[in-house]
Amino acid sequence: MWRIIKLSLKKRKDSQMHSFLDIAPPAIRCTRCSGECESSIITLTLRRTSSEFAIFRNVPAEICQLCGETQFSMPTTVNLIASLQANHAPDDMAVVPIYDFRPTS
Repeated sequence: MWRIIKLSLKKRKDSQMHSFLDIAPPAIRCTRCSGECESSIITLTLRRTSSEFAIFRNVPAEICQLCGETQFSMPTTVNLIASLQANHAPDDMAVVPIYDFRPTS
């Protein structure tokens, strides 16, 4: 869904009439605080199983400028879920260190 911001006819110095249509995507509002969201590309970590995680790079997201809430479009959400359930090889592998935060006695 797009909204029309401005539609005007401007007269140029050469006396020709030109139409001007400026279209911008609608501002997405945060579902938590109603703040304005900004489009961004993020890295996302999701749990695959009780002991496995998947890291997704270059994920399009809308991030609230007030509270930091992250929102995804429906196509992005569907692709993330499908990728989690797929059994294809990842693009890259990484060894991740694990630290126990529990204090030792």
